[in-house]
Amino acid sequence: MESLLNTAFPKKVLEQYSGQIHDYILPKGLGEFVTRRNVSLKTVPEVRLQEVFTGEIWKKLDSLGLRQFDWQNSKVLDVACGGGFLSYHLLKRAHAAELTLNDISPTAIEEAKKLLGTADKTKMNFYLGDILNSTLPPESFDMIIGNSFMHHFYDVPKAVREFQRLLKPGGIFVTLHEPTPAAVAYESGNILLVALYALRGKKYIESIRKMVPGSKILLVEAGLKSLLPLGVSALADEYFYAGDNFLVRRACDSIFKGLGEAVSLLAALKYLKKIPADFYFKISGRYFLNENYDGQKWDLQKFNILGTGKLMSTRLYGFPAKMTLLWQMALLLSLPLMFFNRSLEYTMRLFIPQKSVHYLTGKIGIAGFVASNGMVIDE
Repeated sequence: MESLLNTAFPKKVLEQYSGQIHDYILPKGLGEFVTRRNVSLKTVPEVRLQEVFTGEIWKKLDSLGLRQFDWQNSKVLDVACGGGFLSYHLLKRAHAAELTLNDISPTAIEEAKKLLGTADKTKMNFYLGDILNSTLPPESFDMIIGNSFMHHFYDVPKAVREFQRLLKPGGIFVTLHEPTPAAVAYESGNILLVALYALRGKKYIESIRKMVPGSKILLVEAGLKSLLPLGVSALADEYFYAGDNFLVRRACDSIFKGLGEAVSLLAALKYLKKIPADFYFKISGRYFLNENYDGQKWDLQKFNILGTGKLMSTRLYGFPAKMTLLWQMALLLSLPLMFFNRSLEYTMRLFIPQKSVHYLTGKIGIAGFVASNGMVIDE
């Protein structure tokens, strides 16, 4: 049950309470420490306002059958609301009869008020306080929903009991997006942890230099900021910021998985020509090469992929220069299919002829974090 311990805690805290956590309940001293930290958390203005977040949240709600939920006649509680991220995107597509936002941090409530203002058709309430010891009346809500918040509670069973008390009979409880390693670092407020997370960017590039001596690196960035932390962009032979390209931005902010990656790679083709090579590798930026990488496994005359007959991993693959056009066409032909919610892993594989493929087997030497859930992979 030690997974409740946030890895952003100081080492002495982790050591002090190791082995003392049972049934997702923190010892009193640590629980009080967590509460104080949450109260004093300085919430900054919300910047994740792009349509891609709206679409991703509603895609998850749709998968739970909540598109048919009677929002307009329901009272909804957004628990541990932070700066109002979840409510902002809920209100893009639905309006509850009454929406209550709760957080234990005063700055979070203030930021949420600034972001949401007055929402048409929705009565808005703000409740500042510890939801585990709330003064809200029983059976107040038809739905309790929250985003990346369960890890903040010092007593998870108590939280669940309180949600049961606050929900009307037949009410719904929804929890979304428990945190990735990046969120743990940034939410900690620990400058050292944030710096160490950012330094991983250097680790990724250095791992390529080490495992593929003499390689040239084109770094493509399609995020909201062109300036990468700690001079990471300067470590590449060529750096291309695609985030301000109109088509790239629209693709990255869309709800379609892999569309941003495909359009970004197509936009980067002109930079690829600046680095002529006999063979090209594509590796996603959150991953690095480890000691399991073996160049002898790769067929330098074929399109190398890790995957099954119908899918391929887009974390790492490679192809000879003579197949650059094939790669480009596979990306281009994938675009319309992704508007029908086909993943890039599926669509690319459709357009690479079987005779051109070399399947990589066993460990190919790539490790890192999956963006959507923070899961560690080692392939």
